[in-house]
Amino acid sequence: MSSQPAQPPTLLNTFTTFLTVTLHSILYHRQLYDPSLFLAAKKYNIPVRQCRHPELCNWIDDCIAQIAELMADPTAGVDAVNVVVFSPPPEEKPLERFVVDVGGLLKGELGKELREEERKEVENQFRAAVGKVCVACERMGELPEGCTFTVAVDAREDLEERIPRKARRLEKEGRAAIAPSQGRTTSSSQKGRELQTVQFGDGLGSMVVSIQESKRKQIYYATTQLETQVEEDPDVTA
Repeated sequence: MSSQPAQPPTLLNTFTTFLTVTLHSILYHRQLYDPSLFLAAKKYNIPVRQCRHPELCNWIDDCIAQIAELMADPTAGVDAVNVVVFSPPPEEKPLERFVVDVGGLLKGELGKELREEERKEVENQFRAAVGKVCVACERMGELPEGCTFTVAVDAREDLEERIPRKARRLEKEGRAAIAPSQGRTTSSSQKGRELQTVQFGDGLGSMVVSIQESKRKQIYYATTQLETQVEEDPDVTA
């Protein structure tokens, strides 16, 4: 799923591989990019989708590398990684949020190399998590044309002052991806639909994968449905 060379199965590297697979899956199943840009692949012994566009793949690799660097820094205090989907420009209001809550991970153990049995057990749980994310994405309502997304982290409030944010926009097939931003979001405190809890075993902690859908999205679908009904039957508002 990445052009980067294979690395030893530390807790951090295992997690960032999962994050890469999950991000590719969200972009494909939520159709934030043209599906033709994705190839069929296999990870955790299940079928997944992998973007084949070099520029987007490099963007994802850079994004994951930044997250890994932040998580490896004990002063950063990373609590969660968020993939946030926004309504089309110029409004760009949040519609969906995919949250990987890592507040339960023991940050001081991220460099620990996992034993083979630990790696297999963790990857079994990652397989379940990726599968549930894909199924949930397919069951969620269709997004409006031209949505954008960002990847952000929940961390210490002074993080933004210490780490410069990237600010370039990637345009492909009429869709846009907003480069990662560092800073605190409010996702961790909001109630979402929990999909999977991954236990890392041996006192290493856990992480939780969840999805949140905004009220704005519900209003959008209600409005769209009413507009469709009006087009089909002008007397519906009479």
